[in-house]
Amino acid sequence: MASAEEGYWVKPLSRPESAHADLASIVFVGDFYLEPAPETRSVSDLAASPVIDALRGASAAIVNLEGPLAGSGEPIPKVGSHMSQDRTAPGLLAAMGFDVACLANNHIMDYGLPALVDTVRACSQSGVLTVGAGVDARQAAAPVRLETPGGRPVRVLSFCEREFNVGEDGAGAAWVSSPEAERLVRSAAAEGDLVVVCAHGGQMDVPFPPVQRCRQLRRFVDAGADLVIGHHPHVPQGWESWRGRFIFYSLGDFLFGSAVRAQKPNRDWGLLVRALAGDGGIEGLQVLPVERAGRGVAFISDEGRLRACTEYLLRLSAITPGDALVPYWQEVAVRLTEGTYCRVLEDAVIGTPGRQPRRGVRLHRTVWLLRRILDLWFAKGRGPEPALIGPASERQWPRLLNALRCESHRWAMETALEVLGGQCEDRRSPDVAADVADLLAWRRPGP
Repeated sequence: MASAEEGYWVKPLSRPESAHADLASIVFVGDFYLEPAPETRSVSDLAASPVIDALRGASAAIVNLEGPLAGSGEPIPKVGSHMSQDRTAPGLLAAMGFDVACLANNHIMDYGLPALVDTVRACSQSGVLTVGAGVDARQAAAPVRLETPGGRPVRVLSFCEREFNVGEDGAGAAWVSSPEAERLVRSAAAEGDLVVVCAHGGQMDVPFPPVQRCRQLRRFVDAGADLVIGHHPHVPQGWESWRGRFIFYSLGDFLFGSAVRAQKPNRDWGLLVRALAGDGGIEGLQVLPVERAGRGVAFISDEGRLRACTEYLLRLSAITPGDALVPYWQEVAVRLTEGTYCRVLEDAVIGTPGRQPRRGVRLHRTVWLLRRILDLWFAKGRGPEPALIGPASERQWPRLLNALRCESHRWAMETALEVLGGQCEDRRSPDVAADVADLLAWRRPGP
């Protein structure tokens, strides 16, 4: 088993690393959220020395900045939590060695355009470039170009799924499903740059991607991306080689607030991915698992725990490519629809739910209610009849909107309805159900 410093080589170098001194080293980590706090924090509070050395020693280091800085703007109407970062975050990111902060994520517009503008300005003043959000669609989608020593220029693009972060006028985050996204990747590749796409999306706390998301991110490779890096699920997912280029579906969290970690013990580790790039493209890819150590981040150094995490990642990566993922995604999609989305749909239509019906009855009842809403909407050109709406509905409409609009939520419902309605082959099995339950329950071994 490799040591923490060696990690796991997803794509091994053809020669010893010492013979590749001319290669650029680009480091990627997942979600970063520094919760506001009264005390002053230093770099050593956030990461152990070996992690900082890895970031500072890279030609470029890239992180997802999950939310704007505190102190500007007002909370927007949305479902879910509003998140804002401590105002020291940009300076600490720069001191840790980060060069680029991806802003295309589901929280970047939580406090509106003023907070986004403030965040971009503060990052710039700290020497951290931003990508993936802006005051209009063009600025949001514009790539960042990095000049790396000894290698080709690297162009980084950042996109995310649509929740309450993509404005109708294009302000906010760059949308991953926009037709412009693939065109921009194709254009960057045509200019000869090394192209990296950072894509924020997927199902939170699920250790593998939706089948539809695999297809979505593969299209970026088809358009010319040399590497695709995913985040948002807050847990590590597997990777795959698509047409000779790699897609990492989720790096999990890098540093995401101690309070959140306490509530979600499966989020206490993530991945640092190191790409070695040269004139021939990505010549080596190294995965180094990191874990939460106190309030900060450290490499997993214990050999037994490192082996367990690596074996788990390889297990995930074995089911991600091709058709192997289909029964796993079907199983999760049905669970999510029956356990979460049906409740969202029912709550939006009938208000606070009463006694919970059994799973099959709940699904069929919810489908009927949704069809009734749509029938009324299109027949009369307005919203549902007041008689259908319960007392909690006004608060639930944004939740229903998000369930239908956000790609990964919609994909789950579509997949479940296709499976349960006989519109596709049901490939679930008791063995798959047991394996899914085991993967969902897996935890990083403790110290």
